[in-house]
Amino acid sequence: MVGNNEGSIELTDRNDLLFDFHSHIGFAQNPRKLLEEYNMHHIAGLAVTVAPDEYLSLEKTLPKDTMFKLALGAHPWWIHENKIDDSALYDMYDRLGDINYIGEIGLDFSKRFSDEIGRKRQLYWFDKYCEKLSQCIAQDENPRIMSIHSVQATDRVLDILESYGLPSKMTCIFHWFSGTHAQLLRAISMGCYFSININMLHSKRSESYMKTIPVDRMLLETDCPDIGQSWNGYDERELLFDTLKRIQELKDSAHGILDNKQQAKLLGIDINR
Repeated sequence: MVGNNEGSIELTDRNDLLFDFHSHIGFAQNPRKLLEEYNMHHIAGLAVTVAPDEYLSLEKTLPKDTMFKLALGAHPWWIHENKIDDSALYDMYDRLGDINYIGEIGLDFSKRFSDEIGRKRQLYWFDKYCEKLSQCIAQDENPRIMSIHSVQATDRVLDILESYGLPSKMTCIFHWFSGTHAQLLRAISMGCYFSININMLHSKRSESYMKTIPVDRMLLETDCPDIGQSWNGYDERELLFDTLKRIQELKDSAHGILDNKQQAKLLGIDINR
């Protein structure tokens, strides 16, 4: 991949390193084997989790010295539906001081999650985690990265992030952004990043997103595999490659996303080793 003055990349070789900033490795039948395939296919990224117990399981299973970083998460769906008990959520809160990678967390106020008690539970924990992260950053200044789920709740998410000043203190990435154009502009102005998957790139709105999001705030994601989905390193690489090519077409540019050096810096990995 060839960089330009704006810190973007041009895909020149299917063997070049690619990044996936929102991967569900834990949903694979054999997460360790899948991670080995990702390494073989030159893929780095962020392995998000949906619950603290998934994180704990993968923490024991996956090798530590890899270009994929494991993130501690509590998905708003799981919180809303009480699939994670309070003791696990409090344990996650207590661990945040030692964690540099967080996700998937956020808010989902779509029709499926219209119950007010569930929504209040989502809000309570997302706000609590963001407050704790702000406190931790003030104490240790470790670089942190967070993958954020936000569906029909973008203003609430942005309000909470802004109240704790998180976009200026850590890397806040909107996974599969689906807000309005005004909300997109607000998120950009706050310093947020955006991870883009192929399913986002087949609508007029997506074309507008691609033209609006600065190159140096744009990242790739797959959101794969799904639970029970057959998936391998080749599938992952081809999907990332196709997503980047589609972004380049929509932006009418050979340069589509943040360059590899800067992506690696966000993740805290050394790509020159």
